[in-house]
Amino acid sequence: MSARRVRQSWWRRERIAILLLPVVLVAAIAATSSRVDEYWWQRGFHEQAPRDASGVVSIDDRYDDGFLRYPIRADVSLVSAEPVTAVPGAYKPMRLPTGARLWEVRLSWSADPDVSLTGCTIALVDADGNRYDIDRLSFESGAVTTVETCVPDETPGPRPKPGSTAPPATAPGEAPRPGSWSTRSYLVVPEDVEPTAVRVWWLLPTYAELPLD
Repeated sequence: MSARRVRQSWWRRERIAILLLPVVLVAAIAATSSRVDEYWWQRGFHEQAPRDASGVVSIDDRYDDGFLRYPIRADVSLVSAEPVTAVPGAYKPMRLPTGARLWEVRLSWSADPDVSLTGCTIALVDADGNRYDIDRLSFESGAVTTVETCVPDETPGPRPKPGSTAPPATAPGEAPRPGSWSTRSYLVVPEDVEPTAVRVWWLLPTYAELPLD
């Protein structure tokens, strides 16, 4: 068979695949872009929960890891956020790093006692968007007195069991969480920083922003 006939035969066999190649490339790029966008969206603060005229923010989120699913719903408002010099009930004498201040954040909550609300994060945010979480520095300074930050210490309510797909449940013998309660959190912030808001979240991209009026 001549070289010309070989080329013609190859083209007849492969022309459909070649003609479809641009379509396949576009689809692959689109799928990759979708995954990148989804990853970016789920790692940032993109969905701010609504805040009413009285300052109450209604959080409506959902935990879903593909095996365990449960709702996260609560109303939260800011009581106060201000520098303090001591932490009530601190487990050791407080030692702040040079150039740091301790802030106390007090929040008021309400939620259905059957909703699991463990595992939230609280942070202070300044006008430039810099965030100051409860972190290792807070622990080292003796400024952390509890692991949970958004539920009562004695009655945290339903909690998921690590490694289990069973719905979150209140521990045996533990009283139900009340329908409303308040919390206090302590954060270490550089003394030249003036926070402008308190931020609360469980799973990004949903979060609550509580301005310091």
